[in-house]
Amino acid sequence: MSASSSLATTPKALTIPDSRFWLTSVFLKTLRDYRVAILGWGIGFGAVVSFTIAAFEAAVASPGAKEALVATARAWSWYWEAVGVDTPGGYAMWKLGPILAFPAIWALLAGSRTLRGEEERGSLDVLLSLPRSRQQVVLAKVAALGTALLLIGLLVGVLTGAAGMRANAGFSYGDALLFGLNVALVSAVFGAIALFISQFTLERRTAAGLTGALFGLAILLNSLAHIAPSADGLGHLSPVYYFALSKPLIPGHDVDVVAMLVLAGISVIFTALGVVLFLRRDVGAVIPLLQLAPAASAAEASHSRELPSGDVTLRSVYAYSLRTLAGPTLWWGLSIGFFGAVFTLMARQTEQNLAGVLQGTPFEEIIKALTGGAGIGSGAFFLSIIFAELPLVFTIYALIQASSWAEDEENGRFELVLATPQPRWRVLLARYAAFATSLLALAAILLLAVVLAAVQQQLPLDGGKVVAAVVAIVPIALAVGSVGYLLSGWLRSGAVTGVLGALLAFSFLDELVGAIFKWPAWVTKLSIFQLYGSPFSKGLEWSNVLALLALTIGALAIATWRFSQKDIAH
Repeated sequence: MSASSSLATTPKALTIPDSRFWLTSVFLKTLRDYRVAILGWGIGFGAVVSFTIAAFEAAVASPGAKEALVATARAWSWYWEAVGVDTPGGYAMWKLGPILAFPAIWALLAGSRTLRGEEERGSLDVLLSLPRSRQQVVLAKVAALGTALLLIGLLVGVLTGAAGMRANAGFSYGDALLFGLNVALVSAVFGAIALFISQFTLERRTAAGLTGALFGLAILLNSLAHIAPSADGLGHLSPVYYFALSKPLIPGHDVDVVAMLVLAGISVIFTALGVVLFLRRDVGAVIPLLQLAPAASAAEASHSRELPSGDVTLRSVYAYSLRTLAGPTLWWGLSIGFFGAVFTLMARQTEQNLAGVLQGTPFEEIIKALTGGAGIGSGAFFLSIIFAELPLVFTIYALIQASSWAEDEENGRFELVLATPQPRWRVLLARYAAFATSLLALAAILLLAVVLAAVQQQLPLDGGKVVAAVVAIVPIALAVGSVGYLLSGWLRSGAVTGVLGALLAFSFLDELVGAIFKWPAWVTKLSIFQLYGSPFSKGLEWSNVLALLALTIGALAIATWRFSQKDIAH
């Protein structure tokens, strides 16, 4: 057979793409795999910061608005330190607060996937069969992740600098780039922690869930450090605390070099520990937490993941999916419930601090409207603002689960299931039903935590409206999950995460600054977060719930049709 005829019969999946440059090293190939995330998180997050800076002038345009903004920010210093709030940069940093560290979410997902994720799908075995040492492979992958985070920080800095120039915000391009570097450093910390924890877990989801819980705890410790001076020592345990010490976007302030070095040092230490542990174990094995027994071999680790034939979770796709989601649901539930309880315990004291600032001002009447007439002191105003942010947390969980569905298809986990007499539509709907069940469990944990904390504080809350505030979150997350399943019919898992993340960023930005910029009503209504409504004042708004359920059913129907027709992993 001639060479030309041999090439002609080569399967398309085995041909080498024209972009050979990106396949010349493990570093470049890994960096190429991050391209969607780099552009999505860099541009999307940079746009959120830029629009918030641009919104400053509109936010303080009315008489007395700037003074009221400063007073409110000081009363809400638990949320984020109120420094330079009367400047565009300070306003953006306080307005966004902990959201400034949200690129760490992608970093921890990538960190858990860097080694453990590839071990799960078997691609690391193929890579290590090449004439490259383990050390070369792992260092190249870690370097690619670090470079991706720096590129995200660079894009954030460039967009922030451009917004600062247009708004005459008083900070330079250099300051904006330092802000982007600070974002990259705090993200690298949680990426490194996820890499480290993944050496002790059999699945990357467990490592990502544990690191996500630590990320939430870090945000809470930073808040506690601003609430009580006695808790300042706890703040030093939080990477978010060190991230917040640098304020390059505020005129008269600068970066805290020591704090940035601390973040860099933490990321280097955990990365080094993760690399060393990986080099000392078998591929597919774990490091035992207590060195009372030798580390499990790859064969033993694989056998430990096998389920006995009589296991009830093997009787249906739904039951097995629930078993798979048990760990993530537990950790997310504990984290969300803990935060809900803490903020409920803070409600009375926070509103008392606000009372002296806002009493006798027009804002007092606004608060009464927002709380259904309860006013300051009931805790409803504070909790209404906290609950307005919770849909974002639930949608991040939905994004992760949608990406996991696409990733399971890529990793060939559907072949055995679909080889059984299981209709494809039933497999997808069973998996989605398990996701919906886990969402209901998260909502129940949150509701229980808030109610118990409210009873302990004797807050005069309307129980029905508290239930409505929790229930209203679930349809939003269901809709996001169904759209993610829809996208997975055409896109790979990385692209699903990037595209869905970009849609959420636009939706959040629309809800955040749309009213300030007085965008048309049809534009602001494009935000899925707008559909959450005001449950603490109006209760459950059924028109919004029905709209979200219609979106969920429509997207899920198309996703089911596509999954039933397509070739798996295409």
